[in-house]
Amino acid sequence: MCNHGGDVGGDWNSWGYASIELIESHQTRAEFEKDYKNYVELLRKAAKNAGVAIRVDSGEEGILSHSYCTQRQPNNKSNHVDPYPYLAKWGISEAQFKKDVESGEITGGGNNNIPRQIVVDGQWGNDCTKRLQEYFGTKPIDGIISGQIKTSANANVYSAQWGTGGSNVVRAIQKQLGLVQDGNIGSGTVKAMQKHYGTAQDGIISPVSDMVKEMQRALNKGKF
Repeated sequence: MCNHGGDVGGDWNSWGYASIELIESHQTRAEFEKDYKNYVELLRKAAKNAGVAIRVDSGEEGILSHSYCTQRQPNNKSNHVDPYPYLAKWGISEAQFKKDVESGEITGGGNNNIPRQIVVDGQWGNDCTKRLQEYFGTKPIDGIISGQIKTSANANVYSAQWGTGGSNVVRAIQKQLGLVQDGNIGSGTVKAMQKHYGTAQDGIISPVSDMVKEMQRALNKGKF
């Protein structure tokens, strides 16, 4: 039985009981967690119905990932390694996935302390913004801080898009910090964020910012 559907080639398709795929279009962590739980439960149910052991990638019987099948086909030209790269984006390792499926206890997909990890480099770029958008559940999740009035406070927000109108994710940040929600990263918002993270409060995001590093560390722990 193959987890993550599609044509895996060889003889795998003909003798597999079922092919089950997890969609890769989740916009928020909550959406992912809901579907991840259903995915794991469906894999376990299918394995029971097929009369095979609930084991993941452990021999040629049980629950086999697309990745496992790809790596074990002779003369294989496929590069499919599903579902592991997508799960990793949401903080689920191969080991965690195996544990969740085999135990039936969702400790990876349902735990906000295991989010998608981002680089801690002190630079507020697109991936940092996208992780903020995922955390707050704001849309669009595009990695862009839109509608920003450019000042010295936000000039080093590398994911900023200059203009007016503000950003939904910035409004969410301002709401959490008890600020006026204008959606713009001004000096007041920056100072409040710096205070929140216990860094120097100069109201300016520097090219490599201590405040941004602390924010990135917090996001990697499922917090803000």
